[in-house]
Amino acid sequence: MLPYAFERYLKLYHLLELSFDHDTVEKIRGLGQDLHGIGQILAQHKRDEFDRLKQLLLESAIRFLRDIVLDQELLATLWAGTAA
Repeated sequence: MLPYAFERYLKLYHLLELSFDHDTVEKIRGLGQDLHGIGQILAQHKRDEFDRLKQLLLESAIRFLRDIVLDQELLATLWAGTAA
């Protein structure tokens, strides 16, 4: 077993937890002054960790794809790379 493997695992796990917390804070900030809906956000935060991980990955993929579609130069570069 690699030295410090468990410590590395814990570090990654804590970073993932912080990412979940950051995502929750950003959703609350997105509500603005009207905090109607904060209960639903907090309820989602308390879901099963696997469901939260799937949701985080899905939202990240959607943002990534949206950025590609909105960035025409990047989209053209990606298409040019697949045509070669």
